[in-house]
Parts: sequence; C-alpha cells; structure tokens
Amino acid sequence: MKSKYWLFGLAVVAQGAFSADVQQYSYGQKLDVAQIISIKAPEGCDVGEATMVYKDSNGQTHTLTYLRTGENCYE
Repeated sequence: MKSKYWLFGLAVVAQGAFSADVQQYSYGQKLDVAQIISIKAPEGCDVGEATMVYKDSNGQTHTLTYLRTGENCYE
C-alpha cells in the first residue's frame, strides 16, 4: 500500500517539475532571447500550439508555448 502512495507522490512532483518550466506567451510579453535552441510548429493550415526552447542572456534555458498557423500551409 505504501508503494502506491509513493508512486502517486512521485507522479505529482514530476508533473509539477515539468509544467513549472513551460511558459505560455501572451501578446506584448517582453522576452529575453539570446539563442533559439528549437522551434516545434503545428502541421497544416490550422492554428495550433507551437513550442520554442531558448536561452536568455544569462544562459538559462526556457520553454515557451504560443499559438500560430502550421508550417505547411500553402493556400
């Protein structure tokens, strides 16, 4: 029984660790981007969530999500 509580606690802590690092972009937000590491954009012409991983001027890595149209839209 103890192992079930331990696994549940571990899952909650792990989820908090990942979600705390991801920031949702809001219009007009000031960003300190020194280097872009990666950008993952949605497919097609629909608006979807994109993710950008970047380093700021202090060398810290950040993950930012934002909405944009897909990369493969040729209409």
